[in-house]
Amino acid sequence: MAKLTPEQRKGKRFEIVLEEIFNRHYRKVERDLVLRRSQYQRRQVDLMLYDYNLLNSKIIVEAKYLSKGNVRYKLRKTQRKTGSRIVTIENLLEEVEERRVFVKARGAIIATNQGFDKHTYAAIDEFPKITLYDGNKLAELNQQLWYEFLRGVSTIDKMYKEVNLNKHRVDPIRRKI
Repeated sequence: MAKLTPEQRKGKRFEIVLEEIFNRHYRKVERDLVLRRSQYQRRQVDLMLYDYNLLNSKIIVEAKYLSKGNVRYKLRKTQRKTGSRIVTIENLLEEVEERRVFVKARGAIIATNQGFDKHTYAAIDEFPKITLYDGNKLAELNQQLWYEFLRGVSTIDKMYKEVNLNKHRVDPIRRKI
C-alpha cells in the first residue's frame, strides 16, 4: 500500500464515495486507473464508468474534493502532455477533454463536493462532452433510488466521513490501451 499525503487521502476517500454513488447508476465502475499507450504516454483517470451504449460505453470522471471554496477554472501552471492534440493545457476543462480524447471515452464528468467558479460555468459550453456535477447534483443522484429514500439518505459529507481507506484499494490499476 502506497504512503499517501493528507490531500491524497482526502481525494481517495472522495473517489470511493463517487464509486459508491455511480455503482448504482452504471453497468460497471472502475476506480483509479493509469492508462497507457506507450512508456511515455499515460493518463490517470479517477473513475471510469461503463453504461449500456453499444458503440462506446466509457465515461471518465475527474474527482475534485475541496474542504472549502469552489473548483477553479485555471490550472496553477500550464501543462504540456506527451501525445496530446492540445499543445498547452491551461484550464481544468481542457485537461479533462484531453484525457477524454486520450482514453477514447464518449463523455466526461467533473465531480466535486462543493461547486465550480463562474469561469468554469461560463466555459462549459465550449466542451459539449463534459458534464459538471457539483455537491447538490451528487446529492440528487444519491437520492434518486427508492431504497435510499426508505433507508434514509446519506449525505455526501456523511458518506465521506464513513470511508475507511484501510478497507479499500489505494494503489492504481495499470492498463495498456
